[in-house]
Amino acid sequence: MVTYWIILLAIAVGVIFIAEKMKQPYPTFLVVIGLIIGLVPIPALGEIKSYAANDTVFQTTVIFIFLSALLGDAALKLPFDELKRNKKSISLLAFLGTFLTFLLVAASTYFFLHLSLQEALIFGALMAATDPVSVLSIFKSMGLNKRLSIVVEGESLANDGVAVVLFQIAVVTTALSLTGTLNALLEFLKVVSGGILIGGVFGLLAS
Repeated sequence: MVTYWIILLAIAVGVIFIAEKMKQPYPTFLVVIGLIIGLVPIPALGEIKSYAANDTVFQTTVIFIFLSALLGDAALKLPFDELKRNKKSISLLAFLGTFLTFLLVAASTYFFLHLSLQEALIFGALMAATDPVSVLSIFKSMGLNKRLSIVVEGESLANDGVAVVLFQIAVVTTALSLTGTLNALLEFLKVVSGGILIGGVFGLLAS
């Protein structure tokens, strides 16, 4: 297991090194290499791919460990006054924008790719949140104003949390029924209220 993570980290570091040498945003390179590894049958990486795609491994490592660390780091670096000043734009994009993207992607994959409802919802949740690194690098090269960058970065900070909630709902939703809808609603309330409570307590202690 440890060997698998060392190999994956080595691949990621190598991709980032190449991207920086080419002066290009590294997330784009990581996505491309990830697609190649995922779609092309590479015998040497077969076991690693199966391990990384495991539901328990994905939720534990990506959602609970890496995503939490990235969100915490991003939150500490963003100026609170700027976030507060642009809270309406950020909230609208993060909540309504992410939810609409989730619905659009899920509906498209359900009707056109003929995935099951649960698979379509999970895929929609994973694709709903955007990463701002490439966008912000383009903004910087174009010399756009700081407010636009704050809005995009603030939205990306919140949309990850929204996407995690949507992902948790998608996991428990198996059919378009009253029971499935109630389960999804209860999961939403549990995740949101629990997140606010735990985040508030630990934020207060850390501050």
